[in-house]
Amino acid sequence: MRSTLPELCCSVLPSTGELIIIKRGERGYYRSEWNTDSREENQKIADFTNSRLGVTPAELEAMICGSMNGWHAPGAHPQFYLDIASREKSTEIAGHIKHPILSSYYPVKGYLHTYRIMGKETHYIDFTSMPKSMLEERLGYVYSPDLVNGKPMMPVTYHQGQNGSYTLNLVSGSFQNISLEHEGYAIMAAAMVGNREFSIGFDPKAPARYSVWERMPNRTSSPAHAFHNGSYHTQYAEAMKDCETRIIAAYAKRCRQPHKKQKGKNHTERER
Repeated sequence: MRSTLPELCCSVLPSTGELIIIKRGERGYYRSEWNTDSREENQKIADFTNSRLGVTPAELEAMICGSMNGWHAPGAHPQFYLDIASREKSTEIAGHIKHPILSSYYPVKGYLHTYRIMGKETHYIDFTSMPKSMLEERLGYVYSPDLVNGKPMMPVTYHQGQNGSYTLNLVSGSFQNISLEHEGYAIMAAAMVGNREFSIGFDPKAPARYSVWERMPNRTSSPAHAFHNGSYHTQYAEAMKDCETRIIAAYAKRCRQPHKKQKGKNHTERER
């Protein structure tokens, strides 16, 4: 999951059905020029726009909460909704997953998990199910899993063919077209747990081709800002499992820590 909320999103005002725009960090909302007289049509426009912007259901709920209750409220953080997501079913699948930018498909198998987040059905595959060939062959992309009930998972949409095979597409916002390197290793995936980042890297020329690190990106004045606690692996599956295990452990530790209350800030309201 990306570390910041989207810049904006669309929603429908419950009281009137009006199409509105919510901007990150601002209280209230803006009226949309795309508004129609139909609540149903406005909902379709909002859903389509949010899908194109890569706004997830958890991010949408966080944006709505922040605009109404302030951006320091617990509900103004997407993780709040991922923590209370309810799993409805898990289906064993086999098929292909499309590269998020290129017209390439890669074999994938594992489980397709269906969760309900604030009444909306969402779908995920396990982080460790991400195809090795997809991550290695097309470097320059960093994949960011969501932490659903504390476990790293990749959000997807899917289509099931008549032969039972699944075609998966990664949800926009779960990847970035950027190049990051450390010690010659290209970062393939990274996940944030609080202010701590866990990442997995790949170097085809190294004896141990895979690495797992952690760092605290926002602490620029601290040694923890740099990559540290590195482990190195010769097998892809081992590295992915190591990264997943670290993420789960850090999440569990963070949940055991007492919550620190933050003082709210005053914001200039637009419309309420």
